[in-house]
Amino acid sequence: MDVATYFKHSMPVLRVDAQFTVIEAALKGYMKWRASSTQQSLPDYEQQRAALERDLESWCTKLLEMKFEDPLIRKRVLQLLVAFSTTALDKNPGFMLKVLEHILMTWPSPQPEHRAFNEAIKDFQSESMVELQRLASKVPDHLLAVYDQIEAKVNDMISSGTLDEKRQIAYQSFLFIIIHRASNIDPSKQVERLQQFIKPVTSSWQNQELKNALSSYSGFCELMALDKAKRYLMSHRVHEVKEWGSCELDAEGLALQAELEERQKMLPLRPTKSFLSFSVEKLEKTSTPFQVSYQLWNDSFPLILPDLLQFLSHAHASHNPDNWTELPNEMKSVVGNVLSDRFWQAGISEGSKDEFYARVMDKKNTLEGLASTIRGTVRFVRETCYAIIYCMSRLEMQFYGFSELPGPLAQALFQNSFHLSAHQQINLLNLVRYLVDDCPLEQREHFLPPLLAACFQQMDAKINAEWENLERQQAIQAAADALTEEMKSESILRQVTYTAVIMVADFLDPTKRNPAPLRSQNGQEHARKYPSLRKFCLMQSTVVEPLLLFCTHAIRMRDTRCCSIILRVFRSIVPDFTVAEPLSPKSLPQDGAEAAPSNRDPYLDTTPVSAEAATAIREYIASDVLRACITSFHEPYFVDLQKDLASLIAAIVVYYSPVTSTPRDILMSLPNIRQADLDRLNDFVAKPASHTRQQRALVLDLLKDLKGVSIAEMGKLPKNSGFGHSKRSNRSKMAQEFMTPASESRTRGGGVTDRGRATPDALEGVAGLFEG
Repeated sequence: MDVATYFKHSMPVLRVDAQFTVIEAALKGYMKWRASSTQQSLPDYEQQRAALERDLESWCTKLLEMKFEDPLIRKRVLQLLVAFSTTALDKNPGFMLKVLEHILMTWPSPQPEHRAFNEAIKDFQSESMVELQRLASKVPDHLLAVYDQIEAKVNDMISSGTLDEKRQIAYQSFLFIIIHRASNIDPSKQVERLQQFIKPVTSSWQNQELKNALSSYSGFCELMALDKAKRYLMSHRVHEVKEWGSCELDAEGLALQAELEERQKMLPLRPTKSFLSFSVEKLEKTSTPFQVSYQLWNDSFPLILPDLLQFLSHAHASHNPDNWTELPNEMKSVVGNVLSDRFWQAGISEGSKDEFYARVMDKKNTLEGLASTIRGTVRFVRETCYAIIYCMSRLEMQFYGFSELPGPLAQALFQNSFHLSAHQQINLLNLVRYLVDDCPLEQREHFLPPLLAACFQQMDAKINAEWENLERQQAIQAAADALTEEMKSESILRQVTYTAVIMVADFLDPTKRNPAPLRSQNGQEHARKYPSLRKFCLMQSTVVEPLLLFCTHAIRMRDTRCCSIILRVFRSIVPDFTVAEPLSPKSLPQDGAEAAPSNRDPYLDTTPVSAEAATAIREYIASDVLRACITSFHEPYFVDLQKDLASLIAAIVVYYSPVTSTPRDILMSLPNIRQADLDRLNDFVAKPASHTRQQRALVLDLLKDLKGVSIAEMGKLPKNSGFGHSKRSNRSKMAQEFMTPASESRTRGGGVTDRGRATPDALEGVAGLFEG
């Protein structure tokens, strides 16, 4: 094999992958056969099984003895061997030890002069560490029997000084998992051994130099060598360089790049994340290993959390150009270029994913490569902090019971989150969703309000601003390259909007049941009751205000999928704010369509939201939400959602008309709305939840002269629409513009009118009703 011309998708690699895929399918079939109770009842089952497994071991041993040069073939061989040793041959410790020895002793040296081959070696090395940990998770008791020999071998390799940080942590984690998951070990010795791994990690957070560095943003920059990076960017006046990928780094730049990468290894973040994740991930909370984790980390969180939040706060602050005080104002624009992630998107980015990564590697020693290293440093801190916080939250009261945590956590997460890119917001929102889902009932009232209030405020501000920015970009005719970037931005914006909308829908899901309280209240005469997460969000004024504001803005966001979800959310909460009475059965979390009394949650608080809060929310929905629905109802973009919009409008009118005149007043202020047509909805006031299709049909008829028209139907506008101001033409200006040849109209993309939220001229009178 010629490493100089190495190609990762060579025919030998593809052939091996195809053949091994078939073998893996056969292995799954064998495991189903082995687990079948029907087969186990046969008299010759044990003989057949023993014979088959001898043959499988013989075949795997031959595979183990074969030598391959291609790192990707070696990777595939390793995956298959571990699969066999943890499934069909899981009762064969001898074979498993052969596989373990193969992993530990097989470590090809990097060959940086041959980039493609070197990348394949790195891929194989990463997979080796993953498979090592898989072995420890699946067959810990077999490994425990020879733990002392394994530990001695690993310690020899670590003390040799030839292991990099990632490999060293991987080997230590391997030993940790064996002890943590083993079932035939004395519990006291188990915790004692595990603490030998944790204590060095915990003590590294007590380093006074680290604490001093994290006490200020400037100290954090010095710790990470970001201060040197800023000075380099300023001294080389990078804002005047048009093509960063064409500007080669000098010796100072290359040394800076190496230092930035080296500084990450000095931090306690990576080992903390590794040991925490292996303590809680892929484990049931009732399992013995998880219970051991409670003891293991019992006293560590108060030592780690203060500085962890400082790390996270400073990483987010790095995205705020105002914190780059070393740069003159004319250079502040480069901050976004430096810290915005580059990623490949199917259907939008040019070339394949492999070609994209090849271009990235080609530019490693250029100014673009330095920017990538800088953003990688900040991303490493940010994403590792997210992972650690998530793992901590899995241990429940040890995290949520930290009484001083909610305020500082919310501040660290959201104080500078507005400056994160839309792509970077997705992981942040996912973390919040996990934190809310894992929060014990007893801690919701204390822990969640500051977190959710800050989250919804920043989420609304960021996503709404991004949509407005996108509309401004789309109003300008762009060149091909700029259009590609615009498409990428729009795709990511839709993703983050969907993430936010799904999170809101999950929090307000009327069928979402509360988890069981951590403390049993059996035998207590007056057991404490807790509201559902939905009611909790709606009854907290600091939470519900930014939450409803985001949902209202989402009705106007030009994403059909997200808008549809939010309309369903609003339809589900409208009935909860009619009058102050216990919540309706449909608003209570249920397992099925009709939950039996025995299935009802005995700890569920079903008292209504306070009358004062209900009135405020009802008036907001009856005014601002209704206006947003009507405005979207008029726009051609939302033509496919007109039935959904009409259903929500009908629900607002029917449920709220008996207690407030606001929805009727707003509708009557529109042109061509007749009182008699609106009064037809009064027939449903007594039973607002019934005949919803008829209610929707009445609203569609009521607003028929005001609804938006799709582009396909624009040439068919009725002459008596009521919007025409000229006998010569009854088309709206928007329709006239569409009918104008592309060369004469102010369009982009070959005749499709501007996709922003600007109201067509013919509807300006309607839109004007909602101004001020």
